Amino acid sequence: MKIMAVDPGKTGSAVMLDSDYQEAIYHNFKFDKNNVFCHKPFYSMIMQLDPDIIIMEKVHGRGGMGANSVFTFGFATGQILTAIKFTEIPFKHITPQSWQKVAHEGIGSKLTAKERSMAAFHNLNPHRPIGDRPKHDIVDAFLIAHTHLTTFHRWIFKEYQL
Repeated sequence: MKIMAVDPGKTGSAVMLDSDYQEAIYHNFKFDKNNVFCHKPFYSMIMQLDPDIIIMEKVHGRGGMGANSVFTFGFATGQILTAIKFTEIPFKHITPQSWQKVAHEGIGSKLTAKERSMAAFHNLNPHRPIGDRPKHDIVDAFLIAHTHLTTFHRWIFKEYQL
């Protein structure tokens, strides 16, 4: 089973987990100076790796964000979603609460969500040196994919098409 998870936004990332090979392949999103998503590398990655499903975190603006920040975030997320939809690969959203409930299980509640995610990532990857900290968006995308693979996975039926 190949699952691609997306933590959207201007600094977002995508991670693909392949349960057959126990690989995690990631891509950091890039935008040009006009905030236009550089979709070709991401689209090429999707088409080459051919995931069975793409899962994107369902996100929205947070209180305290200015109008410009909310617009920039929404604009970036919409462009990423458009690139995903063009692939015609099955897609679904997952809320942060859904995947964090599973991924953060057994990790101290006094930590911030980012700290809990990093701890969960290192628990799942004990061979990775603690000092080798991937960026937060990669960690979240990895945990989204892992949560789906271990908890929410269901068989995906695809109609054969010529």
